[in-house]
Amino acid sequence: MIALCEVPENHGLPEGPVVACINKEKVERIGIIKEKPTAITDSNGRFMLTQVPVGTYLILFHMWPDKITSSGNERYDIILTEGYLDENYQEITASGKPDFWEKGGIIIEGNANWNSQEGFTLIKGQVISNSLGFCFSIRDKRPHPIIKVQSDSIVEITLTTYF
Repeated sequence: MIALCEVPENHGLPEGPVVACINKEKVERIGIIKEKPTAITDSNGRFMLTQVPVGTYLILFHMWPDKITSSGNERYDIILTEGYLDENYQEITASGKPDFWEKGGIIIEGNANWNSQEGFTLIKGQVISNSLGFCFSIRDKRPHPIIKVQSDSIVEITLTTYF
């Protein structure tokens, strides 16, 4: 299942790395997960979304869409924020708030870096929300892919996943 996370134009994306050990005190909002439109990929991983409102979006995906519909508790219009890595740099700490990281998250696959200025940061990879099951990619320390949808346009993307 593919879903969109709206990145408000007036807010922009956070300046720092999206998943890092330095985010604990300065977690910033990335966007809001939208209920529609959504799509299910075909056997080749292709999908099409129509009637997408004009805006900027991060593409999210869910590996097990049947778990969303069978649970009966779909959760949309919730906030996606930067994630804070635990002391072992393997999991994203639970926020305890009704957001993307409410129950924390896991780095599925990734390349990371440590330096004295930024601490430990995820540079490239895939993360998943423990509470929602949605994943997103990270490239160059930032959420990926971010797309801009304009009126009467077609946008082609390649969604790269790391496992």
